[in-house]
Amino acid sequence: MAPDADAAAAQAALGADAFARAFPFHLHLDAALRLRQTGHSLCKALPELQPGTPLLSQFIVTRPRAHGTVDDWRRHGAQLCTLRSRGSPALTLRGNAEPLADGSVLLLVAPVLGSIDEVQALGLGLDDFAKHDAAADLLLLARTSQMSALDAERLADRLRERTTQLGTMLSLSDSAVAYFDHGGRLLQANTSLSSLLGVPHETLVGSTLEALRAELGLRLATDEAQRDPLLAAAAADDAELAARGEAASTPEANHRATPLRVRLAAPRPRVVEIRTRRSPDGGRVFFLRDVTHDSEVDRMKSEFLSAAAHELRTPMASIFGFTELLLHRRLAPARQRELLQTIHGQTAQLIHIVNELLDLARIESRQGLDLQREPCALGPLIEHTVSAHHLAQGQRVRIVDGGHGPTTLLVDAGKFAQALGNVLSNAFKFSPPGAEIVVDTRLEDRGAPAACGVRVSDPGTGMTPEERNRVFERFYRADPSRTVPGSGLGMSLVKEIVELHGGRVDVESEPGRGTRVTLWWPLAAVGEGAPARGSAEAGTRP
Repeated sequence: MAPDADAAAAQAALGADAFARAFPFHLHLDAALRLRQTGHSLCKALPELQPGTPLLSQFIVTRPRAHGTVDDWRRHGAQLCTLRSRGSPALTLRGNAEPLADGSVLLLVAPVLGSIDEVQALGLGLDDFAKHDAAADLLLLARTSQMSALDAERLADRLRERTTQLGTMLSLSDSAVAYFDHGGRLLQANTSLSSLLGVPHETLVGSTLEALRAELGLRLATDEAQRDPLLAAAAADDAELAARGEAASTPEANHRATPLRVRLAAPRPRVVEIRTRRSPDGGRVFFLRDVTHDSEVDRMKSEFLSAAAHELRTPMASIFGFTELLLHRRLAPARQRELLQTIHGQTAQLIHIVNELLDLARIESRQGLDLQREPCALGPLIEHTVSAHHLAQGQRVRIVDGGHGPTTLLVDAGKFAQALGNVLSNAFKFSPPGAEIVVDTRLEDRGAPAACGVRVSDPGTGMTPEERNRVFERFYRADPSRTVPGSGLGMSLVKEIVELHGGRVDVESEPGRGTRVTLWWPLAAVGEGAPARGSAEAGTRP
């Protein structure tokens, strides 16, 4: 059976031969859970398997319990799955499922075999198993009684190689891993655990579970100092298994206990997620994963949704209230017009917020791929943007010619105007009537001209250091009274646009002394447009 595009991509990345060797018992199911492809060793063991036949006609699925649709397998995630063939001799397969983008499911499984007789009954040999399969080790061990000294040495080399491979895999894991034997002695620990705790690896290996609990306790945040997270995680895991009626020592005990989260204060503040599992030999494995970034993203997402709901609710409540008034009361024409103007203004504010949210979403999702970057002369870009906002706001803007008008930028002209326009709009809003807004330019020299800055200076209310640090937060507004109109998204858009161009935004501000915002844009390389640097004499132009 030919693999689909997703499976082909996976095989292409790994190599078709390497994929076949690594997963000789895999099953590839289509969106209707019919057999599409099977590993070569599985075909050898179960020759009755035919393409297009339903999975459930060939196998009894004991895990997951709900397995009738692709969505059931997707909800099961990367947890253990178990299948048993319906034919004779019966073959049990165990592994995990990987739902693919086209709706199909790839089952990466291996056989569960307890004796040489079972292997021989299936007509399989050592070459039919992947090197990491337990059955391969079983076959190797069965041969040791007949092996020569050279063969025994080869087996020892194979076992050492496998141990080295497992150690390498652990060392590359982002999660900290600690394996304790049934007596509570730490037998295996990776470098991520040493990094997480700030303890040398040599100190950890050979220590005890009690010692690790003490080390972790010393690093807990102050408000969590009374917790014993490793003991709590182990207790939760055992309770989960007991509730499901599963023996903790069996391979089938694939736990699903909710991971425990704790906050550490040392070696540096972070949030750590702890999972644990008891091994068949009575030992226990702990997985500690740094989820600080995920926690911060969740917090920012919650704050964003809360702020977005608040910003949208305010104009919507106003619109609803005034339309209720117009529907249920007779009002004078002048009063009606006043209410309609308010409704119109609030609707415009809603449209503005939604448009800016869509702009942000589009920019983030496309990551600059839709930017139409072309060599553009700086002077016309500034003049076009300023003239449009000058007429709209009715305030005075003075452009200071620093001789950079002919300078060529590599930018999307529309996005340049949007970013500079947002900065000008803020300058108008937070400056007194009749105040003069100044726009000037400057080149940044770091061995060679690298960027050109467009600075907007206003004599307005300014910002405190705390307000300046939050100026790029979505929906944040330095005006707590909200008397100044706006969505709180403008500067977020400015930052996204400029940084996607490869530039940056600098903000200087002091309370009562105005604000200066500089947008640094990349220069066009020589040969991409007009000369990269202007040579006109400096001057001032109103």
